[in-house]
Amino acid sequence: MQIIYGGMQIVITDAADVLNVSPTYFAGLLDQGKIPFTLVGEDRRVRFEDLLTYRKQRQLERHAALNELVDQAQELDMGY
Repeated sequence: MQIIYGGMQIVITDAADVLNVSPTYFAGLLDQGKIPFTLVGEDRRVRFEDLLTYRKQRQLERHAALNELVDQAQELDMGY
């Protein structure tokens, strides 16, 4: 993993590895504005802090969705 010190920026392929997604999918996240990035020449770089913030946000969203499913299963007396 190539980390650029002095702002802790990483390249797209390494950032995608951190999130366990493809570089193409990760580029889509950048295009959608979900994670801020900077351009260094033609290469997009992401601050590591922003990447971790996005990952934490997604974890919280997944946990909330799971809790909602558990609540629905209990309301329907599905044995969970």
